[in-house]
Amino acid sequence: MIFCRSNSLLRDAGPRWQLRIPTYLVAICAAAYFVISATPSASEEPRFVSAELLQLAAADGIGKSSVYGTYLAALAAERSWDLRQAATLMARVSEENSDDEQLMRSAFKLSLSAGLVEPSLALARKIDSAGIKDPISNLLLVIRSVQDKNYGTARDRLAVPQDKGMAAFAASIAVAWAAFGVNDVDGALSSLAQLKDGDGFGVLRQLQEGLINDLGGRPEAAEAAYRSLMQNSADTPVRIIRAIGSFLERQGRANEAREIYDGYVSNHPGSNLFEAELNRVEKGQAGQQIVTNPAEGIAEGLFHLASAVPKNRGDELAMLYAQLALAARPDFALAKLLVGDLLDFRRRYSDANDVYLSIGPESPFRWAAQLRIANNLNDLDDLEGAVNLLGKLAEERLDRPEPLIIQGNLLRYSERFSDAIQAYDKHSLALTRSKKAIGIFTTTVVSRLSALSFGIARRRIF
Repeated sequence: MIFCRSNSLLRDAGPRWQLRIPTYLVAICAAAYFVISATPSASEEPRFVSAELLQLAAADGIGKSSVYGTYLAALAAERSWDLRQAATLMARVSEENSDDEQLMRSAFKLSLSAGLVEPSLALARKIDSAGIKDPISNLLLVIRSVQDKNYGTARDRLAVPQDKGMAAFAASIAVAWAAFGVNDVDGALSSLAQLKDGDGFGVLRQLQEGLINDLGGRPEAAEAAYRSLMQNSADTPVRIIRAIGSFLERQGRANEAREIYDGYVSNHPGSNLFEAELNRVEKGQAGQQIVTNPAEGIAEGLFHLASAVPKNRGDELAMLYAQLALAARPDFALAKLLVGDLLDFRRRYSDANDVYLSIGPESPFRWAAQLRIANNLNDLDDLEGAVNLLGKLAEERLDRPEPLIIQGNLLRYSERFSDAIQAYDKHSLALTRSKKAIGIFTTTVVSRLSALSFGIARRRIF
């Protein structure tokens, strides 16, 4: 059964609704069908609603725009994770029902989830002007105030403690960086007290403490916070290694930084995440802090909150906080990877690729993004596009074997065994230029033999 989220949409319709029941009923029944058909059960793959069907659902049965059909079409788009379409349609409904609080909040959250920052800000201001309490929209307004260096305004917006849960943790981080903005480092650190070890956010608190002390010119306290997060390079998250490595480089302790980077690489053969750092150390250049201002500090914290949400239970919430992180720091490649990953999880491969493509060539995460694009192209039934991209990546980095491994695998799965063997052979040649050979070489030999045996078996059968 389909229930409208906003009863006033029907309650306030009056005589006009009553006079046109047949056409509106057609629209609502059609749109409701699309909503249901777009919502998969736990055992089904998601079914997407095309733009043409959404437009049909938004019509009133005689080709004329209907707010009721538009509303249900927005729900259909939301359920199939066509977030931009859903945001556009829900914004239209909200505009025609400007006093409806629920519609306003729905339009805002869909707009933010779709990464439409400026429209989201306009809706957040409207929500605020209406006196509606919404922690997510308030947080977006705080972020904009911090970006504009209006730190006092940001603190005032967060003066009332938030409820428990993610909003409270996010507010704690935002208050800390707003305090830092007015040179209250001690106040900033005390604001992080709500991120408790028992809630699973002790690591986030310690990293935030390290970043605040580092940027605040307290190197001893910064190092203590960073060191408390490092057990060994093998188990330490990449972001923490990057933070302490950068800190050590800037303290003139490049050899210690190199040991940490090398420790991670030796435990993760094939990783190129610290290639730029190792090259920089080799040249005697100092690294930059991973956070250089309060807005970036908020983005860092919100990204970690978003990462902590399980995809299979709260991907909508994770998307909201990931997009908030990007609103605070638009060039944040890690947050872009997370947004893309959430879209991949919902099989919105084309939308995910648009996000991955926005990661610039200077980012250490560009390589991972390009490999994801190739896999998504294959999932979009564009095998040739995937193969061509992987070929370009292989030519771009002759010492990197991953593109040819993936290329060979995709070709093998498509039963193009001869082409797969050629890709594996090129990969074997690439291994001679790489320092990370043994494990990957074994994989290649097995894959090549597998492609060859599958090809022979197919010829025998057919």
